[in-house]
Amino acid sequence: MVGFKGKGWKNGVGLLGLSGMYGPISEKSQRLYIEYILDEYEFIDTASVYGAGGKVNRLLSSLASASGSRKPFLINKLGADLLNSSKLKLLIHEYETQNELFHNYPPSLLLLHRPSIELMARDEAFFQHVSRQDCGNGFGICTNSLEVLTSYHKILRVDVVQVALNLLDYASSVDLLNFCKENKITVHARSVLSSGLLSGKYHFTETFSFQDPLRKRFTETEAKRNKLSQRLEKVGEIKHLYKNYIREYEVITLSQFVYALTLSSPLVGAIIKGGSTLTQLRQNSQVSKIQDDTLASKVFSKHYLDWSVPY
Repeated sequence: MVGFKGKGWKNGVGLLGLSGMYGPISEKSQRLYIEYILDEYEFIDTASVYGAGGKVNRLLSSLASASGSRKPFLINKLGADLLNSSKLKLLIHEYETQNELFHNYPPSLLLLHRPSIELMARDEAFFQHVSRQDCGNGFGICTNSLEVLTSYHKILRVDVVQVALNLLDYASSVDLLNFCKENKITVHARSVLSSGLLSGKYHFTETFSFQDPLRKRFTETEAKRNKLSQRLEKVGEIKHLYKNYIREYEVITLSQFVYALTLSSPLVGAIIKGGSTLTQLRQNSQVSKIQDDTLASKVFSKHYLDWSVPY
């Protein structure tokens, strides 16, 4: 296995928004959106479980095969359905099934979707299995746990860590991010809009009854509803920064501003943008780092971290 070559990737998009987890989406729309992504984005983040029966990946593979020579780098996450299984053969079967699916579009980076201390022996054996294939994949894990990261880093090569990271709970991940910097591990920030809470659509004075499973967890108990309200109050402070920014620099959406600000973190290597409409995908493909260096320094200062609201 060769070393990971994707450290310079910047313009990435995840396919979770096309999977149906936030609500139904037609195959016609999925096809249109994936065709746009293949033309405009530099890397794509997906998972074997996206869409019923992995439908999104099948469609992605088919469209990528027909798209010609240019293809974005592909990240594929494995093991999400094997959280409580230590059986190596099941993870290898999932890996081989995905290899067959993407035989004309092999992933550049494999990530273990839900690593844990209990699964380390399985995952170390899986890493050795993949390494023997000599297929040139980079390798990484998805985690917000510094304990998990440091433990995995001791037993296998971690090129990339995918972290659920947004401006509302950035503080809780700083130790993990610093570990990545010290050990030259690339950080890919996902869920940057905090399941849409940072899009500006929701306000803390309103009562929500979310139906989709990704947001429904915010309101399952009274304690979680109170935490949601606290988080949405902080969105108001980010909106204030946003309004000042667009008056002085450029007219962009709040979502674009949040993406650009997160990308400006000195500890983040790349962000994975979202989108479940063509308009969102187009807007987000244009995002680059924030123009105001002073603002970026202020946001990621200790003062800012002190008022972050963790999950």
